[in-house]
Amino acid sequence: MFPNDEDGQVLQMLWKEGVNFKEPQNLDFYILCPNEQSLINSLQRLEENDFVAEGFFDEGDDEWSCTVYVNTMLNYETIIEIQAVLDELVNPFDAHSDGWGMMIE
Repeated sequence: MFPNDEDGQVLQMLWKEGVNFKEPQNLDFYILCPNEQSLINSLQRLEENDFVAEGFFDEGDDEWSCTVYVNTMLNYETIIEIQAVLDELVNPFDAHSDGWGMMIE
Protein backbone atom coordinates (compact mmCIF):
# COMPACT_ATOMS: atom_id res chain seq x y z
CA MET A 1 0.00 0.00 0.00
CA PHE A 2 2.91 2.39 0.76
CA PRO A 3 6.36 2.60 -0.87
CA ASN A 4 9.08 0.47 0.69
CA ASP A 5 11.24 3.23 2.13
CA GLU A 6 11.48 5.06 5.46
CA ASP A 7 8.63 7.47 4.66
CA GLY A 8 6.42 4.62 3.50
CA GLN A 9 7.21 2.65 6.65
CA VAL A 10 6.15 5.58 8.86
CA LEU A 11 2.91 5.94 6.89
CA GLN A 12 2.27 2.19 7.20
CA MET A 13 2.80 2.36 10.97
CA LEU A 14 0.41 5.32 11.26
CA TRP A 15 -2.18 3.46 9.15
CA LYS A 16 -1.94 0.43 11.43
CA GLU A 17 -2.35 2.72 14.47
CA GLY A 18 -5.64 3.90 13.03
CA VAL A 19 -4.63 7.48 12.23
CA ASN A 20 -7.22 9.26 10.05
CA PHE A 21 -5.76 9.70 6.55
CA LYS A 22 -8.84 11.61 5.37
CA GLU A 23 -8.17 14.65 7.58
CA PRO A 24 -5.10 16.94 7.65
CA GLN A 25 -2.66 16.07 10.43
CA ASN A 26 -0.05 18.09 12.32
CA LEU A 27 3.32 16.79 11.13
CA ASP A 28 6.76 17.61 12.48
CA PHE A 29 9.59 17.75 9.92
CA TYR A 30 13.10 17.60 11.36
CA ILE A 31 16.12 19.49 10.06
CA LEU A 32 19.70 18.97 11.22
CA CYS A 33 22.11 21.89 11.21
CA PRO A 34 25.90 21.65 11.60
CA ASN A 35 26.15 24.66 13.93
CA GLU A 36 24.25 27.51 15.56
CA GLN A 37 24.72 29.93 12.66
CA SER A 38 23.33 27.37 10.23
CA LEU A 39 20.31 26.97 12.51
CA ILE A 40 19.75 30.74 12.72
CA ASN A 41 20.00 31.12 8.94
CA SER A 42 17.75 28.10 8.32
CA LEU A 43 15.07 29.37 10.71
CA GLN A 44 15.12 32.77 9.01
CA ARG A 45 14.82 31.25 5.54
CA LEU A 46 11.99 28.95 6.66
CA GLU A 47 10.07 31.83 8.24
CA GLU A 48 10.57 33.95 5.11
CA ASN A 49 8.82 31.14 3.22
CA ASP A 50 5.86 30.97 5.60
CA PHE A 51 6.96 27.89 7.54
CA VAL A 52 6.54 27.75 11.31
CA ALA A 53 9.72 26.36 12.87
CA GLU A 54 11.48 26.14 16.21
CA GLY A 55 15.20 25.63 16.83
CA PHE A 56 16.95 23.48 19.43
CA PHE A 57 20.35 22.45 20.71
CA ASP A 58 20.44 18.86 21.93
CA GLU A 59 23.26 18.59 24.46
CA GLY A 60 22.98 14.81 24.59
CA ASP A 61 23.59 14.43 20.86
CA ASP A 62 25.57 17.69 20.55
CA GLU A 63 23.36 18.68 17.59
CA TRP A 64 21.63 21.81 16.38
CA SER A 65 18.25 21.12 14.82
CA CYS A 66 14.87 22.56 14.13
CA THR A 67 11.36 21.26 13.86
CA VAL A 68 9.09 22.56 11.12
CA TYR A 69 5.38 22.32 11.86
CA VAL A 70 3.11 21.56 8.89
CA ASN A 71 -0.59 20.74 8.84
CA THR A 72 -1.17 18.54 5.80
CA MET A 73 -2.64 15.31 4.54
CA LEU A 74 -0.84 12.05 5.20
CA ASN A 75 0.07 11.46 1.58
CA TYR A 76 3.40 9.99 0.47
CA GLU A 77 3.92 12.34 -2.47
CA THR A 78 3.04 15.40 -0.39
CA ILE A 79 5.47 14.41 2.36
CA ILE A 80 8.27 13.81 -0.17
CA GLU A 81 7.54 17.20 -1.76
CA ILE A 82 7.61 19.03 1.59
CA GLN A 83 10.96 17.44 2.46
CA ALA A 84 12.36 18.47 -0.94
CA VAL A 85 11.20 22.07 -0.44
CA LEU A 86 12.69 22.16 3.05
CA ASP A 87 16.00 20.81 1.74
CA GLU A 88 16.05 23.39 -1.04
CA LEU A 89 15.58 26.15 1.53
CA VAL A 90 18.15 25.00 4.12
CA ASN A 91 20.82 23.25 2.02
CA PRO A 92 22.61 26.58 1.35
CA PHE A 93 23.37 26.62 5.10
CA ASP A 94 24.69 23.02 5.10
CA ALA A 95 21.50 21.87 6.84
CA HIS A 96 19.28 19.02 5.67
CA SER A 97 15.95 17.38 6.39
CA ASP A 98 16.11 14.39 8.70
CA GLY A 99 12.69 12.80 8.53
CA TRP A 100 9.30 13.56 9.99
CA GLY A 101 6.77 12.30 12.46
CA MET A 102 3.61 13.11 14.34
CA MET A 103 2.13 12.68 17.78
CA ILE A 104 -0.46 9.93 17.93
CA GLU A 105 -3.34 10.65 20.27
